Amino acid sequence: MLATIPVGIFQSDRVGRVTAANASFVALVTGGVSSSPTAMNASAPWAHAHPGDRAHAELTWRRATDAAATIDIEFRVWHSSGRYVWVKLQAEPQLDPLGRCYGY
Repeated sequence: MLATIPVGIFQSDRVGRVTAANASFVALVTGGVSSSPTAMNASAPWAHAHPGDRAHAELTWRRATDAAATIDIEFRVWHSSGRYVWVKLQAEPQLDPLGRCYGY
């Protein structure tokens, strides 16, 4: 069922390396080059972000994981169409029994 949802869905470790994703998410963050989950190669959701957006996306992620907080950010990613497209990334922390964030 996840393969047919047009929204990108992913799971990651604490630093943002994608550990699982549906085809829509993979196609979006690989710039439309692939829809295969193996194409992610444990990269972060902002791997193909616009150079002007990447540092902000990484900093937002790092601050959220430090605080075990929800992530809600918009940034541009490169697409195989030859242009950047805006994406909205929302993620909820996965917490261990002590309340520490171990992923999203």
